[in-house]
Amino acid sequence: MNLSPRLIFAVALASLLASAGAARAEDQDAIDYRRHIMATLGAEAAAIGQILEKNAPAEDFAIHAQILAVTASTAKKAFEPKAPGGDAKPAVWADWNDFAKRLDDLTAATADLAKTAKQGGIAAAAPKVEAALTCKSCHDIYSDRSTAVSTAPGAKADDKDAIDYREHIMKSLNEQAAAIGMILSTVVPEDNTTAHMEEIALSAKIALKAFEPKVQGGQAKPEVWTNWADFSKRMNDFAQKTDEMARIAKEKGPEAASANVVDALSCKSCHDVYRSEKKT
Repeated sequence: MNLSPRLIFAVALASLLASAGAARAEDQDAIDYRRHIMATLGAEAAAIGQILEKNAPAEDFAIHAQILAVTASTAKKAFEPKAPGGDAKPAVWADWNDFAKRLDDLTAATADLAKTAKQGGIAAAAPKVEAALTCKSCHDIYSDRSTAVSTAPGAKADDKDAIDYREHIMKSLNEQAAAIGMILSTVVPEDNTTAHMEEIALSAKIALKAFEPKVQGGQAKPEVWTNWADFSKRMNDFAQKTDEMARIAKEKGPEAASANVVDALSCKSCHDVYRSEKKT
């Protein structure tokens, strides 16, 4: 069968365009995945900042430090695909050795912070926060995004603190659930699955308490407090199920825990009743 040069060219071009489209989709998946991780780091750093300013519960410090450490341990892997775009400057890959070392240092420093907080509490760990969270110096070189964290507008100071704090916790939960969703959809590698499950379980432990102040605003509907018995039951069930999911992942591996994901992360049914979507 003799094909004309024009037909051969058309077939080759179609194949090339299909490959380029697939590559772009893969790049976007990699960009979205690392955004979930970096957004979690930002939310946890902001929560720790609120605690140090005495605007959030001090007893939550060790859990936030642990979430921060686990999240930091997943960051380097998320940047390893050479997928420029999003908030990452090209310098990430052009100066990979320096960038990778900074992430390794972040992982080590936050792990030490979490260990100190677990053993000695906030008093022992607080002096290490500044050295651990050198985010701005890295962002100035490698990120196009500001390190500033949005806060609740138009609320009284105390109310704003309560709203901001619970929004940080819920943001971590949302970002980590999205990361697990990407892994289960097989669009990103599964290396960090157990870490994401642990982060969700840790956040779920402190989520309900963040709603106990009767402060309306943010994305929380008034029904959170008018239907408190139902809301608190849902949140307690969520904490128990995600804790079990994380335990199985640690003991038996993420594949064994994947059967628990759908039941544990039934977030939408709760969001439909108790959360307002952000206006864009």
